Amino acid sequence: MMKNKTKGKFKLRLFFSVGSLFICLALIVSLLFSTTAIRNAKSTEISSSQIVLDRVSAQVDSLYEQMNIAATSITKNDSLKQIISSLNASGPEPSSREYMEQLSQERIIQKTLINMMFSPIISNVMLYNRECGYFYYTGIYLSDRERIAQTLEENRAVELLTEADTSTLYYGPHLNDWNSSSRTVLSVCKNFSDNAITRDTLVEIQVPYSVLVDICTQNTFSNEKEILILDSDNNIVYPFEQDGYVISDEQLNSVLENIQKGNTEHFSNSYSYNSSRSSLTPFTTVLISNNKTMQSQNISYIVTTVFTVLLVLLAALIIMFIILS
Repeated sequence: MMKNKTKGKFKLRLFFSVGSLFICLALIVSLLFSTTAIRNAKSTEISSSQIVLDRVSAQVDSLYEQMNIAATSITKNDSLKQIISSLNASGPEPSSREYMEQLSQERIIQKTLINMMFSPIISNVMLYNRECGYFYYTGIYLSDRERIAQTLEENRAVELLTEADTSTLYYGPHLNDWNSSSRTVLSVCKNFSDNAITRDTLVEIQVPYSVLVDICTQNTFSNEKEILILDSDNNIVYPFEQDGYVISDEQLNSVLENIQKGNTEHFSNSYSYNSSRSSLTPFTTVLISNNKTMQSQNISYIVTTVFTVLLVLLAALIIMFIILS
């Protein structure tokens, strides 16, 4: 009787010892498995975000490149450059003969501008000179002549080109200064930089804001990812005049500060971002992500894995206990 009782105690101790060992091993294995899976998910998320960012950034650059090509083709037109030189050199009150020549020149200018409307994305093409006071355009109708005259007088593109020592300005989303309507556009401004007579004459190519929205909006983003475009001073120019973002204001400020310091990417449990500086324009494209859903999924995954492993182990221990008994 004592022998059976001692044997039963030994079996019980053996069962608890082996069971405890199995439970510890199962917990360690399940946690290692969960950690590896989460690390792989993080790596996949970072890689996919970088791929999306590179694609969007390339499309934004391509959009501005198309506008730049259109502006360049106008400023490199030899016939048009001769007309611009003539217009800029003419006096304030042309003679009747000069007036007839000017009308002919204006028709050539309009024809040249119209030829740039071959691209379906271009909404307006403008050619103007603030000092000489002329303004030509083609595209969406501009009805407010007083607004055009005021904008022409206040235009400071020539000074910006001089300060930047360049012949091209790239503008992010902004209200169309030439129209009193609240139409948002992107634009590229270029001057005739060949000589002193023509360099103050500017060509401006405009594209509707909706074209940029289509590029930066992805169906897969849902409410957890968003594209931002920053100017050279790290101010957000896209989205245009938006109040809230997928991450908090505090997190967004941290992102902007990190980009200012030269940190191109960051990943944490709460948020992450990837950024890419354009080699063509002064803009930086940023993909921001709210990782709260991913964090919740990771916690749920760990709990489910541990619970499943323990449940299976418990069933195995019960079977082993029955066999030992």
